[in-house]
Amino acid sequence: MASKTKAANAAAAIANNIPRTSFTILEFCAMENISESFYRLLREAGLGPKEIRLGRAVRITVEAAAEWRKMFSQQSTQDAFNKFLQERKEQRSRRKQGS
Repeated sequence: MASKTKAANAAAAIANNIPRTSFTILEFCAMENISESFYRLLREAGLGPKEIRLGRAVRITVEAAAEWRKMFSQQSTQDAFNKFLQERKEQRSRRKQGS
């Protein structure tokens, strides 16, 4: 029996109404309509969703995605992210001035 691709397995699970329990980073990004680079930026700021690591695979549970949405909808989280972006911009500016 030939093995199916990940995409074929995912499509079969959806067709059979098997509920999702977790998402890959790319699936999470697609679901939240954000880019993978923005996801990495959130993670670097400590504001990404909780991740589960299974060997090299990274998964985000349905519950972690819901918690992240709730957390990121709060103004204090958005303010923290904006502060992180400003600090990062200033660091880059200082590095450019120093070289």
